Amino acid sequence: MRTFFLSSSFVAVLLAVAPGQAASEDFDAQATIKDMAATVNVLGHIDTIYRLTEELVFWQSVAIMGGEYGWVLGYNTQGTANEAWTIRLDNALGESEIEVVNTARTLKRQRGLGEDLQRAVAQLY
Repeated sequence: MRTFFLSSSFVAVLLAVAPGQAASEDFDAQATIKDMAATVNVLGHIDTIYRLTEELVFWQSVAIMGGEYGWVLGYNTQGTANEAWTIRLDNALGESEIEVVNTARTLKRQRGLGEDLQRAVAQLY
């Protein structure tokens, strides 16, 4: 699904260039390609934030249901190391923290990304 989103976004950017513009002397193909590459790069980082957010929502849902229904998470086949499902949510938070921080820093450095979009992406996570 994410690959389709990124591919279709890239094609939309390609189609945004008017055909008559390519014949114009003012058209700078190098600048257009650099802009498109920056857009694809930003979309990839936003996709990372979205993916991590989905994972956390999943584990949060499992933790809530586990607390409601008394589920336990068995860490071994003997069944002697049981933990509440909230521990998996806590682990998911820890596992994703470094990737989210690095992605957020990278997005802040993007020149073409407006402050509104930066805030929206930060609030997503």
